[in-house]
Amino acid sequence: MADTWQTMKSELEDLLDDAAFASAGSLNAYFLTWSNRIVKDICLEADVRRHLTSADLTTATATYIYDFATYISDFLKISDRFTKVRVDDSYPTVVTLEELNDYDPDHDSTTTNEDPTVVAIEGNYLYSYPQMGSACVFTLENYLREPTDMTATTSTVDLPWIYYVSDMVVAGVTGRYGFPWLNEYEQAKFWENRYREWLEKYKYHIGKSDSEKPLEGTYY
Repeated sequence: MADTWQTMKSELEDLLDDAAFASAGSLNAYFLTWSNRIVKDICLEADVRRHLTSADLTTATATYIYDFATYISDFLKISDRFTKVRVDDSYPTVVTLEELNDYDPDHDSTTTNEDPTVVAIEGNYLYSYPQMGSACVFTLENYLREPTDMTATTSTVDLPWIYYVSDMVVAGVTGRYGFPWLNEYEQAKFWENRYREWLEKYKYHIGKSDSEKPLEGTYY
């Protein structure tokens, strides 16, 4: 069973052992913010397939470039394996940004009643050719969403649970935020290193339970 936020908070208070971080200390309220940031950092580095989801990106603007962060509130990153772009019932070919630019170097070609010929995903942006001149709904399928923040003492981390997840988050908070605030940089370095060790171990273990892409043979 996953540890609650209250358990992790108590560990942080004891580990940092400073009045500013005590339960009534001036910096205690930062623990929750910092912990949620560390969980997001973990999700950026590890592909948490439990977080795969889909959403519509709806726009009526005549443009060829769309910022995922503007249109999809919980967008974190794409999945190299699972993310696709759909318009109605069709899947435009996903190409590199260089190839899309070659279709229309000045990006002035517009369509109002057809699906885009190709799309590109680059740096958390969606590019289309031609640009859509009227309302269009792109569905971004199987992107990786942001983890749900912890908000209360009974909250748990939005990560597949392994017993050392709490250790990983606590180490990340103390190494990246807590000990640097106290100007204890040797301790900060030690706990940041511990965080990195647990993160690599976590990526390995959650990856072991992920399905693998089927191998496709080549026939001549």
